Amino acid sequence: MDPMADDWNNTAAGRVQDWNDHMALIFIPATVFLAVCFILGIIANPTVIIVFLLRMKSSRDDRYFIPFLSFVDLLGLTLNCFGAWLQYFPYVHDDNFLSVPCKLYWFGSSSIASFSAFILIAIAVQRYLKICRPYGKQMDLKLRRLYLAVALFISSVIAFPFILFYDMVPIYSSDYNVTGYICSRGQTDWLNNEPMVYSVTIASLVFINIILLMTIYCSIGKAIFKQTRLKKRRNLSAKRRMGRINMDTTSFDVESMNGQGENGTLKNVQSDDVSEYSEWTLDRRDTRKKFKGTEMSNIPEHPAGNSLDLEKIRDTVRATTKTMHYYRNLRKRIDRFTWMFLILTTVAVISYVPKATLFILESLDILFWTKFSDPLRAVVEVVYRLHALHHTCNAFIYVYFDTHFRAEIKKFCTRVSER
Repeated sequence: MDPMADDWNNTAAGRVQDWNDHMALIFIPATVFLAVCFILGIIANPTVIIVFLLRMKSSRDDRYFIPFLSFVDLLGLTLNCFGAWLQYFPYVHDDNFLSVPCKLYWFGSSSIASFSAFILIAIAVQRYLKICRPYGKQMDLKLRRLYLAVALFISSVIAFPFILFYDMVPIYSSDYNVTGYICSRGQTDWLNNEPMVYSVTIASLVFINIILLMTIYCSIGKAIFKQTRLKKRRNLSAKRRMGRINMDTTSFDVESMNGQGENGTLKNVQSDDVSEYSEWTLDRRDTRKKFKGTEMSNIPEHPAGNSLDLEKIRDTVRATTKTMHYYRNLRKRIDRFTWMFLILTTVAVISYVPKATLFILESLDILFWTKFSDPLRAVVEVVYRLHALHHTCNAFIYVYFDTHFRAEIKKFCTRVSER
């Protein structure tokens, strides 16, 4: 053996290096996970932002918060990935010269996570108002901008204590008989154990945010269920009514009523497609303006000798092809948007609940991370970094559920590839 190598290994710096080499192997799964999230997110999030700003200027009401969330995702993903890699390689330092970067990392990552949570709440509230309270007060542009400003300020205030409580703290390894410094919660004695109280409070806020989101989406789901049940009842009534109309009617001019009949007979209409989702349209007021004075204005007066009352003719006209096409697209649009934001919330639950749980546990026990075997520590590190999944998945969820977004992205990619 090389005597100089033995001398190096016996020094404090050599033992710290051996310690870091050992920890680097443990951090490989978490490093790979973060790398995959970073590569996917660094492509998807900027694409969403660019497409929205350049090609979807007319869709900035329903999707107003999406580019802001994508920007926060991009920033949070970059900060969390690079911050974690800097924490991992090397894991242990000879001194505490990285105290300021450590504090800034925890402050930045926490404020971004809080801001992202506020944006998710805003998206859920906006969806609730448009679906369940279409006639009530909506979030106008001024209110949305004010909300973002206040949310950013509150997020910064919530994250500020990280600057006080986190630092490069000394840690001793009995295996290597050396003391090094890692970026973690400080061990300074506080009068009322404020760091632990703060850590538990932050984790509790995560659970409160998730419960709030679930409550809002449960209300939306309840409204959808009620309207679907009402739709089925009205469809059944419409079928019976249309059956009587077909039996009683001898002849009347359907074409003059904006129908699609052939040879003077009414085309077979499936009333299942006549959606009652117009009761909770994305903006029912615009819908009423759009259809007011169209189909209904084309209804003629009673034909001579016709025994059908005007109300039956009105019910028949509601089932024209044009109206069916509008309501069918409206129903699909509402379903897609609701499922999209519901899945966004589910991803947030998967991403942050394990993180919050581990956050509480490590705040209660300063030696929490030293009690795992190497394989288990590797798994726990991946779970601890699951919040990167949230910053990565959002953009892909937009693309999958939002057909307009998907079409615009295809056009954008086609133009870019042709240049």
